[in-house]
Amino acid sequence: MKNHEKVSKLAEAHWDFIKGLLSRGRASEGVLDLCEYIYITSFIHGYKHAIQDVENIKIRINLKLGWEKMA
Repeated sequence: MKNHEKVSKLAEAHWDFIKGLLSRGRASEGVLDLCEYIYITSFIHGYKHAIQDVENIKIRINLKLGWEKMA
């Protein structure tokens, strides 16, 4: 499974939980649809930043240890 597919499925699973909470209120279907779009796209965007942060940490560790590549 490609990383994008994995992240999308994770975002959708999280959204299902949030939607369940919001559905208990009086939010209209249109509002829920907008929230879904915002939540899922934001989740995927944030996840990409987390991956970049992990890669940057690996690079800094490698530089401190004098390694070119991390095992």
